[in-house]
Amino acid sequence: MTDAVTFAAVIVAAGQGTRFGKPKHTLTIDGVPLWQRCASTFSEAGVTSVVVVGDVPGGVPGGERRRDSVLNGVRAVPHADWVLIHDAARALVTPDLVTSIMNRARSTASCGVIPGIPVTDTIK
Repeated sequence: MTDAVTFAAVIVAAGQGTRFGKPKHTLTIDGVPLWQRCASTFSEAGVTSVVVVGDVPGGVPGGERRRDSVLNGVRAVPHADWVLIHDAARALVTPDLVTSIMNRARSTASCGVIPGIPVTDTIK
């Protein structure tokens, strides 16, 4: 038996993108769909199980609302000590950020971790 802490990720890619004009998760960067880019980033960071929610290859069905989609994803996760939730539209997440979150989760007695990243651009 191991004392290792296990991490899974739920990548939510089920949005309709009504305000954007089309689902954002279907856009690509260097030919790679945003949802797939996120899934790869979490795997690269050492997450042992990645569940993608949405109409994508291997994805689980989304729900009526975002919270329903997240619940569908969490229900599809095999056992894990921590489940990381991420939106596929936020595809520039880095393995370093994911690793930082995982390290913080391992070292805290709290029940959740949310990253805070300083804003470097002007917001008006």
